[in-house]
Amino acid sequence: MIDAPYELQVPADPSGLSTVRVFLRAVARSVDATPERTDDLELIVSEISAAVVEGGGGRLTVTVRPGPARLDVDVRGDAAPPAPEDNPIRADLLASLAPDTTWADHGARFSLSLDMPDAGEAAALAR
Repeated sequence: MIDAPYELQVPADPSGLSTVRVFLRAVARSVDATPERTDDLELIVSEISAAVVEGGGGRLTVTVRPGPARLDVDVRGDAAPPAPEDNPIRADLLASLAPDTTWADHGARFSLSLDMPDAGEAAALAR
């Protein structure tokens, strides 16, 4: 596994967000993530990126640090996103998919396990 982080900087607009999704799929492939975890990664980063874009910044930076069994992801912009509680649907989605999401002044960070939870864990996460 590569120790160096993957990083992408794009304009904070729809074309930049589609580039972010392509980047995330490539990173997920490089660490042998399952298709389900790849989808989760894209969805989580898309939601955080949308919040950063809503903050009005012009640039978006996504950094992914692979670990032995997880990805540590940092999404930053050059303007502060709205508070997570301003969008309850987004907040609920992120709480279920990435419960360790930590919001900062200009973005958020989270970790994503590369292992799929078993059926019992998945049911607990869904509650």
